[in-house]
Amino acid sequence: MYLNPLVVSCIIVSLVGFYCCVCTCLKFYCNEFVIKAKNCNGLLDYERILKYYEELSSIFILMDDSFSYPVFIAVLNCMIEIFWACYIFVYFEPNDCLGTSFIVERFVINVVFLIMVILPASAANEAAVDARNFILISPGLLPQRCKEINLFILRISIRQPTLTLWRFYKIKKGLLISAGGTLLTYGILLGTLGNMSV
Repeated sequence: MYLNPLVVSCIIVSLVGFYCCVCTCLKFYCNEFVIKAKNCNGLLDYERILKYYEELSSIFILMDDSFSYPVFIAVLNCMIEIFWACYIFVYFEPNDCLGTSFIVERFVINVVFLIMVILPASAANEAAVDARNFILISPGLLPQRCKEINLFILRISIRQPTLTLWRFYKIKKGLLISAGGTLLTYGILLGTLGNMSV
């Protein structure tokens, strides 16, 4: 089945925009959770905070289950398009202004898409780590209910709430540098192979 490039672009734009908005909301929810959790007092507040963290954790897990593969495909597509835009620009040197502007536009759009996926997801992951760290130190804040809180922590800490790419790479800010290094390495490799065949 052949998909029109315009249709693929619309799908990727929609996915990236939605993923960026949801990751930003998750980051704000995690930050709000940490702020409210630090101000809680008493057993009733801690039970409510632990329940809220469990819901927040399940949202992260659902988000990762639903979007880890499509986001991986979107990131892979962006990296391939960035690579080919640079390759065409360097090796084929379009002579007309329209060709050059099209290549530069594809490059810029895909770099923006890559940033729109990686930065909000990494910020949400960092906020989730902060929320998880607060939950892990919470038994010390309420020593009379330490056993109950520890049992709760053991029950929910089976899977750490993180956003990943296809469940094998946790999204971090360093992924941008890794992606740039990968593109540079393949560019040098392809450029070297191109020179050897001449």
